[in-house]
Amino acid sequence: MARVLKRHTTTIIREIKRNFWANDAFPKKYAGDFGHAAQLQTGKRRSVQRKLIRYPELCKTVVAKIKLGWTPEQIGNRMI
Repeated sequence: MARVLKRHTTTIIREIKRNFWANDAFPKKYAGDFGHAAQLQTGKRRSVQRKLIRYPELCKTVVAKIKLGWTPEQIGNRMI
């Protein structure tokens, strides 16, 4: 599969593990990597609002630092 998709083997394995679906209500033979289940999981991951949207004050601080010429790495490291 990796050769056909021209991707590294570990990339394919990582994606299969990430989108693996299993439910205790169903027999083990129904567990696996299903496109619809993967799409639902992706939707859940994307629905979480990012920090700059959730915290307007943080957004204002970041914008002010960028206007002063700071890089995103400098801003992120300083806020840690």
